[in-house]
Amino acid sequence: MHVAIPAAGLGCVLWRLPGDFIAAIFEWAAEDPADGATDRGKAGRQKIRLLGTLSNEGQKGREVTMVPGLTEAMKPKSKLVVRA
Repeated sequence: MHVAIPAAGLGCVLWRLPGDFIAAIFEWAAEDPADGATDRGKAGRQKIRLLGTLSNEGQKGREVTMVPGLTEAMKPKSKLVVRA
């Protein structure tokens, strides 16, 4: 399967066999002296902190109002071009 990738993006793509990928992850983890502290400090890796406390009923109510918007936001916007 071929996927259309712009020429400028080819340098950002690395292909590995699954076993090689897993081995690389284990090597990376073994070489991490801070036990992942640097990675956990990144904004996308921090634990979610709520700005207040909600009761179970309040949390359920918030979920009911948020789910339709999240569902719409997660719908695919465009199709990926795939050539065989």
